[in-house]
Amino acid sequence: PLRFLANSPGLFEVQTNQIGYYQNHPTLDPELLAIIRYTSACWFKNNACIEFNAYILEKQGMTKNELILLRTDPDKAPLEKKDRALLCFVYNGIRDQDSATEDNLQQLRALGWTDSDIVDAVSHGFFMYAPGKLLDLFKFS
Repeated sequence: PLRFLANSPGLFEVQTNQIGYYQNHPTLDPELLAIIRYTSACWFKNNACIEFNAYILEKQGMTKNELILLRTDPDKAPLEKKDRALLCFVYNGIRDQDSATEDNLQQLRALGWTDSDIVDAVSHGFFMYAPGKLLDLFKFS
């Protein structure tokens, strides 16, 4: 996706700035972010991002079986309860935009997540949609 976006210097800059924002995020752990990207990319069928994030997660110690399980059951992710709850919220949200309720938002807040953290995590999940669709449109691989 980055090679493709290099065709537009402005979009390339936006993309790299967004990557930098998440790399330096004060509360969202890099492993959680990689799992969010992986599960979201799987849902959106963004093959480039599936492969890239699977590679990252395997380098962090995840097995292929754990990756396969993540595709359908993020509650089994090897994360702390707080991170797993946010992952499940993102996972449900990208599949069903009616899934967010005040109750599950309050549960996330009770675990210590701020509204900013929640929005950032969900946005990160949806971030896997557009690059994959652009690559599909232009048949770029």
